[in-house]
Amino acid sequence: MILDSNIFLRVVLENPLLGERYPREGDVLVLVDTGYEGFMAVPEDVFKALRLGELVTEEGEIVLPNKQVVATRATYAAVEVVEAGVVVEGLF
Repeated sequence: MILDSNIFLRVVLENPLLGERYPREGDVLVLVDTGYEGFMAVPEDVFKALRLGELVTEEGEIVLPNKQVVATRATYAAVEVVEAGVVVEGLF
């Protein structure tokens, strides 16, 4: 979906190591930012829901689409792009 020149995709976020997914049912819209420095940025409540803090994490900083610099913890996770039927793994 394109809205105000921004691309959004329907996805399911997964912690394949602990068997968690977000949302538990259905999917969620995410903003695609092709200039982003990492793989996937998620709010702290989503990070906690996926139990990603229970895995080994790396600390760092990212620049969000609104140019805000945020301290982060990153770890391995996966995202399923619903319409494409593709699962991609990387750091959240």
